Amino acid sequence: MERAIGVLYLPQSGRQSHYFFCELARQFDAVFHFDRIHALEPLENASQWARETPETYPFGV
Repeated sequence: MERAIGVLYLPQSGRQSHYFFCELARQFDAVFHFDRIHALEPLENASQWARETPETYPFGV
């Protein structure tokens, strides 16, 4: 079973509406698994970023 992303939380119908059967080989061309990872470093100093709210907040697009 695979869980869908971006669905509404409805406890009564969660299993029927949020999960579906999957087959990785049919769904993806490749699957990567990393045993070791490390934190990313920012590209620039965050204190220099603009502090204004985007025009699309909070609705996207």
